Amino acid sequence: MFLFTFMLKNKCKAIQPFFKSQKLPAMKYKILTWIFALAFIGLGCEDSLKLEEDVRISEEEIEVLEDCQNNPIRTQKQIEANLIGNWKLVGYACGNCIDGKSPRASITFRAEEGQIQYDDGFEQIDAEFSWRIEASNNIFGEPTLALKTEPILPGLFAEVFCQDYMAYNNTPVDGPLLIYAKQ
Repeated sequence: MFLFTFMLKNKCKAIQPFFKSQKLPAMKYKILTWIFALAFIGLGCEDSLKLEEDVRISEEEIEVLEDCQNNPIRTQKQIEANLIGNWKLVGYACGNCIDGKSPRASITFRAEEGQIQYDDGFEQIDAEFSWRIEASNNIFGEPTLALKTEPILPGLFAEVFCQDYMAYNNTPVDGPLLIYAKQ
């Protein structure tokens, strides 16, 4: 921020007369710096829900997930039994992620182990993992049951479990929303 403020005061010819003619206290410089920084950030933002054709969050999936959040599978044993099988990433959004193509992922869960194929345009992963469901707190501090894996791998998170869907939503802190459907 200091560098940005310095640039505003000393390098930007268009606004330099404003700074020279006004004897602004340091706080006003900071406020102007934040305003200009937010304007530049806002100009660079894109709609994070503009996804490639085959990975979109449809209205139907949003409704299914809302229903899932209201009526989830609630016990550890039921979640573990339901996870066994093949899953595919069907929906993705991101609060503040690096531009790139939308991830592609498929997961196979077996008893206590699994395999993921994941490609987000930056890294391609084909890895084995061990997994468990354990009590945890979500990003709001509320108790939840969460998928934990060893090793921790991109795209392999879930905190909402239903019969045919599992999801992870970390968008409130600029992370991803991942929606997997059972195949």
